[in-house]
Amino acid sequence: TTLKMDEWSDEFFVYEASYHFYQVPIPPSVESVEVVLLPEDGDPDMYLSFDIEYPTGHNYDYVADAIAVDTFSLSRSQYGFCGSAGRDANCTLYIAVMAYES
Repeated sequence: TTLKMDEWSDEFFVYEASYHFYQVPIPPSVESVEVVLLPEDGDPDMYLSFDIEYPTGHNYDYVADAIAVDTFSLSRSQYGFCGSAGRDANCTLYIAVMAYES
C-alpha cells in the first residue's frame, strides 16, 4: 500500500484489522491538502483528523473508504481545516490506515 501527499510518499504493509498511523505537520503556508491511498492488495480505508491524534473507525473527523483508491482533499478555505486550531493555524493532520483484507 502506498500513501501519497504532495511530494511525500510512503509504502507499507498493514495486516488485516490493524492500523498504521501518520502525523503530517501542516504549516500556515499550505493552502490545501490531498492524501491518496493506493492499495497494492486488499481494501484499506483512511481515517483522518486534525484533532484526534490516533483516529480509528469509531473516532475520526474524515473518512475515505472507497473500494480501491482512496482520496481525501481539503483546502484552508473549507470548514474544518486544522480543526479546533482554526484554519489559519499551524496544525497536524493525523491519518490512520486500516486494512480490511490483507
